[in-house]
Amino acid sequence: MSKDISLFAEPGPEKEGQQNLEPIIYPELDPKIVVKTVMVDPEMARDILKRSRYNRAISQSTVNRYVRDMRALDWVFNGQAVIFNGSPEDREGELELLNGGHRLTAVMQGNVTVPLLFVSGITPAAIRTMDTGRARSFAQMLSIDGETSPEVLAALIATLHNYREHGDWRGRKYSTSVLYKTLAREGQRARDVAKERNHKNQGKLSKGLLATLDYLFGELNPIQSKEFCDALRDGINLDKDDPRHAAREWLIRTSDDDEYNSEDVAWVLIEAWNRFRAGEKWSKVRVPGAKPEIQ
Repeated sequence: MSKDISLFAEPGPEKEGQQNLEPIIYPELDPKIVVKTVMVDPEMARDILKRSRYNRAISQSTVNRYVRDMRALDWVFNGQAVIFNGSPEDREGELELLNGGHRLTAVMQGNVTVPLLFVSGITPAAIRTMDTGRARSFAQMLSIDGETSPEVLAALIATLHNYREHGDWRGRKYSTSVLYKTLAREGQRARDVAKERNHKNQGKLSKGLLATLDYLFGELNPIQSKEFCDALRDGINLDKDDPRHAAREWLIRTSDDDEYNSEDVAWVLIEAWNRFRAGEKWSKVRVPGAKPEIQ
């Protein structure tokens, strides 16, 4: 759950050995730099993109993700600027789009009008410093929120959203606004399962994948789901033809085999769960040819 956190804490006492640095004061910004919010429609986005040349190559998968959020009204104005050298209104002058091509392309392709922050008057040399830092992950945001087991919870929410949307286990990327909406919809039980499954597993079974499966299996029978997932972790008192034992041994055998990935692991564990629920025996594990539904 969340806790109170000060993002701008007061500086603490000087640590032992810390240098007393002389102050450095940068010159004031050039007065030609202008900052303002603009409602950007597809026509404006198209015009800006025609007159830009410094923006990096467009990733269509990123654009598709932005379009999906914009069309679903999940796009959030967060103050991240679209950056120019010249002024977007000066159609006779030189316009250099330095940052924001993916957002503008999404506006154009998605046929939406959204508010964006424009900053103009930035020197093109500044592009060397843009987007060079590491993006903040969803898990890091959950940690800032004070969530327990944020890494597992983040993986659970992303994997669960993907499964509910597409019915598979591919690692598609989603915006944080979409993931936060999924977290709000799934509620406290997702947090509880993430905390419960924050433990080491066998082979290529990640914490996030096991948490997601436990969550989905638990929608059918929470007691059996706990028994199944605990057995995968512990492997205690299992017969050799118990589907849980068979799946666990398969995870161990294939831990160093590049032939199998997380999708294969998910399908094998779903097959094992279905057999466990049906009271069937299972000893020869293979990745199912037909992808099984959770039963």
